[in-house]
Amino acid sequence: MISQIFDQADTNRDGCLSKQELYLAMQSQQANNQRGRGGPPPQNDAYGAPAGREANRPHPEGEHGGPPPSPGQVLPDFIVQSLDLTERQTRQLNALQSDVTKRLAGILT
Repeated sequence: MISQIFDQADTNRDGCLSKQELYLAMQSQQANNQRGRGGPPPQNDAYGAPAGREANRPHPEGEHGGPPPSPGQVLPDFIVQSLDLTERQTRQLNALQSDVTKRLAGILT
């Protein structure tokens, strides 16, 4: 599922996600969850562009259900809540976030 989400978010097919691509994918996911559909972002069209106009335009500030993630935040809270993680996955994500926070503090100090 993560691979599918990555492939759908990588709109320019360069194998990397830019901040804008990730932002648009998270916005699409949040919009789907608000409509009660859930699941990964919409499928790309035949030309590799995200389906629908919504994925191509920036969303107004605050429409995603909260402030932007903090620097170094692995996944925004609204994404974590939408994933329905198991207890083990939650522990692993918390450990990853702790590691990222420590490493970022070491880099920025």
